[in-house]
Amino acid sequence: MGESDYDGGGTIGGRWGCAASAVVGLPVFGGLVFVFFYGDCFHNPQCYRGDGLRWIAAFLVTALVAACVGLLTRKLVNGRTHRKG
Repeated sequence: MGESDYDGGGTIGGRWGCAASAVVGLPVFGGLVFVFFYGDCFHNPQCYRGDGLRWIAAFLVTALVAACVGLLTRKLVNGRTHRKG
């Protein structure tokens, strides 16, 4: 196989899945940060001392949602494009 034969290595479903996970993941993360950090402690700076767990929770929930969306999109797109017949 020559260099001109290489087409990127990923499937079209993988590319769509990656894009879908980014499109869904960014607003989910923004919403979680808004919900977790703009609550009862808005006017009290001493209330924000234990925010490490909130950041971790926001990242984990976002990663879970984005991974599910990306993998489902990948599966659906690859299932539609690889059917021959």
